[in-house]
Amino acid sequence: MTNFGRLITIILAMSLTSVAHGQSDDWYISGSLVYTNDDPDRRIDDALGGAEFALGWNFSDHLTVEGALGYSKIDGYYRQNGVWVRDYETHLDLSANLLAFFDRSRPFAPYASVGLGYLGVDYNISGDENRPSASLGLGFIWKPFESRWSLRGEYSARLAYESDFNLTDNLFALGAQYDFDGPNLFQRSGERAPAPASPPGLWGDWYVAGSVVYFDDDPDRRLDDGFAGLQFNVGYNWTDHLTLEGQLGYSDIDGFYRRNGVWVRDSETHLDISANVLAFYDRNRAFAPYVTAGIGYLGQSVNGGGDENRPSATLGAGFKWRIGQSRFSLRNEYRARLAYEQDFNFVDYIATLGVEYAFGDRRRDPGRPDLPQDTDGDGVLDMWDECPDTPRGVDVTARGCEIKEIDRDSDNDRVPDSRDKCPNTPIGVAVNQDGCSLDADQDGVPTAMDSCPGSIIGSLVNEFGCDDDGDRDMVRNHLDRCPETRWGVEVDRYGCEVREVISLPGVNFQSGSDLLLAGAENLIREMATTLNANDYLQIEVAGHTDSQGSYENNQGLSDRRAKTVYDYLIRYGVDPDRLSFQGYGESQPIADNETADGRATNRRVELRVVRR
Repeated sequence: MTNFGRLITIILAMSLTSVAHGQSDDWYISGSLVYTNDDPDRRIDDALGGAEFALGWNFSDHLTVEGALGYSKIDGYYRQNGVWVRDYETHLDLSANLLAFFDRSRPFAPYASVGLGYLGVDYNISGDENRPSASLGLGFIWKPFESRWSLRGEYSARLAYESDFNLTDNLFALGAQYDFDGPNLFQRSGERAPAPASPPGLWGDWYVAGSVVYFDDDPDRRLDDGFAGLQFNVGYNWTDHLTLEGQLGYSDIDGFYRRNGVWVRDSETHLDISANVLAFYDRNRAFAPYVTAGIGYLGQSVNGGGDENRPSATLGAGFKWRIGQSRFSLRNEYRARLAYEQDFNFVDYIATLGVEYAFGDRRRDPGRPDLPQDTDGDGVLDMWDECPDTPRGVDVTARGCEIKEIDRDSDNDRVPDSRDKCPNTPIGVAVNQDGCSLDADQDGVPTAMDSCPGSIIGSLVNEFGCDDDGDRDMVRNHLDRCPETRWGVEVDRYGCEVREVISLPGVNFQSGSDLLLAGAENLIREMATTLNANDYLQIEVAGHTDSQGSYENNQGLSDRRAKTVYDYLIRYGVDPDRLSFQGYGESQPIADNETADGRATNRRVELRVVRR
């Protein structure tokens, strides 16, 4: 027999008892939908078929311990009497997990997880299987806004072990996580002290509780292990150490029964009534473990097989964990129940998990003085609290004052104001260890105020962080090819004046041809760069010749030479919509055609600015 109830207690204890080293705001609960991608050795459907709930404690910015409970119902095909039939199975998955983060404090925090647990599989047509399991996965927690809520996604591979064969399923989960203020049982050095017990839950209070019941049967009976019922409790806290309680439980349990020499599948119901005593070391603590003993009555009704009534006795252990400063507590219990009969006894194991609510007026021992008060609920008693009106929920020092007042960071640059030499740095600007903006180009002007953050290292700059511009043409000196340009004239990217007619010295052609001489193409490429930097200019490419030869030949030759330069400019990226070309033959000489030098000057191609 598998004592599954013990595993419930162990798994929850792994998460809860670790609080001995934790802070009060590092707890969370989460709920997710689960998509199951089954092992190929099984013929069950891949589908969104279940849910998972987790309770976790963030041990540090890098490690989280977590207890998880998952339930899925999955359809599939099963072999029965040599025939494949369609039916379903249910999975109950309990695990204790360790989550490892690079930095959990970030809004988007990926993690890797590893876990050990237990997988209970209930086949609708053929009984149960209980397997130990191990899982390995990856996930993320994303907090898009400043709130306690986060989005959580996870992929994990789960290995369910059995001696004959193992099953490996792939699980995808997506859900929400809520962070809350849990208990801090023991104080670490430098951290806030544990709060005194809140008014609900002191001795003399009444409470009610409701729980789900997991049933693990006696081996002499062939009943299914599983979640099978509910339990209701009413209790009275007699002292700090003793509680009296009445209990009513009801379960509906499937199993196998022998009738007329044949085992058949059927069900039975249990009605469990008992009176119990709970013994605490100190019930007023936020986390209060206890042992319990009780006597009662167990009524069993077997479907189609009559009733049995037996006296019973129970012995067990559990804990109550108060949720924050509220009247609600989480309650977990594991107990063994002996059902007595003259011929033979049954010993069943029962695990419960539920919620308790404290109510009623408090009663105090007249001989016991009033407890010290904590008016603002910050965990520091009024007698030691230097800030008695601290808002609820904020972190405080050992003297009860808000930590934010000590380590305030006004400009959110992650350098506290106490060390910040530049407390008004713009949000998002990279800073050095003193909280001041970095100076990327080392020109003495911080990057946040530098109009020219890419200045050449070592160059002289003005108060805006830019190189000096001697002729004030908006082209810095180290880029200015014409450093003495007249003030106010239009310049190109090199700081040179853009004239109405731009000559192209060096752009020469073979005699009587429109073919460029060596070196001319590079000059045209540079001119194309200038035109692209001044893309508002409309340009005409004008071709000219000397007076040698006939008028008609010179006109055609000038057209072809203008077209050649026009084509090269387009090749180097100038928008053709900004260009036109025209040949003027020998009609516009700028030098004397009677001399060789004059004729060479007249054989030219130039650019004319036709519109700005």
